[in-house]
Amino acid sequence: MGLEVTLIKDGKLEQIERLLNSRQAKSLQGLKLKLSAVFVLLYRTYFGYVVLLNKRTQKVKFNKGEICFPGGGMDKSDDSLLATALRETHEEMGIRSVDVDLLGELDETTTRTGFVIKPFLGTIPYPYEFNPNDDEVEEVLEVPVATLLDPNNVSEVDWAHSRLYSYKHHQIYGATARILEQMIRVMEESGWDGA
Repeated sequence: MGLEVTLIKDGKLEQIERLLNSRQAKSLQGLKLKLSAVFVLLYRTYFGYVVLLNKRTQKVKFNKGEICFPGGGMDKSDDSLLATALRETHEEMGIRSVDVDLLGELDETTTRTGFVIKPFLGTIPYPYEFNPNDDEVEEVLEVPVATLLDPNNVSEVDWAHSRLYSYKHHQIYGATARILEQMIRVMEESGWDGA
């Protein structure tokens, strides 16, 4: 018998969706870098809103041991970057495409490994039974939005080329942190009033 899941798409997520659909996300695809896509999954739990991230294993080609969103490079079989994000989210985390509710697109960013990342913001039902790929995912992280908004967990460091977010014993930096910054700005612009 599986978990009973509920998609909790409340006024906060609807405001974010309206805001994202009222603007055009910035594209960097002319930079001749490899195309990739990630899913930023923001959802409400019994304890507040969280963002889904994962710690990469040492077996992966890129970002060994780093904290990342589910996602990866575009395959020839993908008909769009959204298809890439959905496929990779399923392959890495076991999240079915039909369970993802797309809220909108964030601005593209680049990585030090030669990729342009297209971030999609979405939500999923909660609770969700993840089925992480052991070759790619060492640990599943549901990072509370309250942690990301707490200035005590955010620092500026030159080597990270971004803000650095701390969560438990993890450090979130680089492209992942830049995407989190975007998400937080969108939340603020949409009138988000707390975690």
